[in-house]
Amino acid sequence: MSQPVKTEQRVCPNCSQNNESSSPLPISSGEWRVKKCSGCGFVYLENAPKYEELLENIAWEKSSKVETLRRTQEHPVQDRVSRVTRKRLKLPRKNVLDLLARYAPDGPVIDLGCGNGGYMLQLPARHIPCGIEISRNLAVEGARNLAPRGGWVLNAPALQGLRAVQETDFAAVVMRAYLEHEIHPFEILREAFRVTKKGGILIIKVPNYGSINAAVRRKSWCGVRLPDHVNYFTPESLSSMVKRAGFSIDQFGLFSFRQPTSDNMWMIARKYE
Repeated sequence: MSQPVKTEQRVCPNCSQNNESSSPLPISSGEWRVKKCSGCGFVYLENAPKYEELLENIAWEKSSKVETLRRTQEHPVQDRVSRVTRKRLKLPRKNVLDLLARYAPDGPVIDLGCGNGGYMLQLPARHIPCGIEISRNLAVEGARNLAPRGGWVLNAPALQGLRAVQETDFAAVVMRAYLEHEIHPFEILREAFRVTKKGGILIIKVPNYGSINAAVRRKSWCGVRLPDHVNYFTPESLSSMVKRAGFSIDQFGLFSFRQPTSDNMWMIARKYE
């Protein structure tokens, strides 16, 4: 018999309001209570897994293949609509390497939840690849992969890892399919702002809880993944939190970065101070 997942009780990660007395949203499942903050409207998992659970017990690399298969089988129509819409509007699929090439200045790049760092080996010489990864196995593999490029990988929860970083000259901080998993999203964004140099960028990709698919599919929407996804961002809540952390939004167009028919949204924010 598997051991129960250790959890921690959360207040709203956006405004710190305690919503313990409010009713869980319909997308909640079993013991997992998803709440909408009565103060600011942010949607989050109230009883989130502790960081140590993410180290081994529910590490992403152990469940990603199962999740990919589930999404393909359960949401073929939504995937098809997204692809057709993108094709008709001539919208290319977003790629971190392309976004870095287009928007980031020269300098080191740090990826939160970098996995084994594989894609970062394709970065041009003007970018030194670095990362923070909570999974021990992936962090070890990533450090080995990036070392020849002068890069490194810290094995730690992202907030702990970022706070240990002394450099403040990163050309870009990458949060691809990461911020929805982070128990302390605002604190992470503040630390990202600290380590980013003036003119540097923040790249975010998260599920779009404000999408048409999320409204129609509700509990069966592919972005509802419990207990892995602990934050459910809309375009409004993501914009608000990013700006409050100090960044200015650079690219977040309705039809280029956050299509209503897409399950995901991307954002490019920049540090101008």
